[in-house]
Amino acid sequence: MSKVEEILSELGYVAHHPARMVEQWKKETGGKAVGIMPIHCAEEVVHAAGMLPVGMWGGQTSISLAPEYLQSFCCSIMKAVMEFTMSGAYKDLDAIICPETCDTLRVIPLMMRKAIPQTPIIGVVLPDNRKIDAGIKYTAAVYRSIAKQLEQITGKPEKE
Repeated sequence: MSKVEEILSELGYVAHHPARMVEQWKKETGGKAVGIMPIHCAEEVVHAAGMLPVGMWGGQTSISLAPEYLQSFCCSIMKAVMEFTMSGAYKDLDAIICPETCDTLRVIPLMMRKAIPQTPIIGVVLPDNRKIDAGIKYTAAVYRSIAKQLEQITGKPEKE
């Protein structure tokens, strides 16, 4: 097997076994992992806090538990995310950050808090216009708030 094939094989394994990889990473590093929902989700802040950002973009699964929380017209990504939430696939996450960028994502943090109360859910509301002064200040405040919440989870003060 060539080096390229070896790397692609390893990446394929990681892509197909994210929960196993999170568990392994946490065991090897002693670090914490944070689920990152789609779009504008402070991945860099999670990384800067020394935590592992874990993308939560749904995945292939049978949908049987999610309809308890979501209407039939919700997108397949959110249905899969809720299915994985309900089935315990995110049990090793120390927190989840969820931007409220669409109608379904506006309620996902509330539903997750109900479904997995032991996991901190950090809801994020960003302004539509982040170019004007008020938008810039508000966005900066949101990211500072995320950093503070992550600081509580890690138990380590944020770096200035």
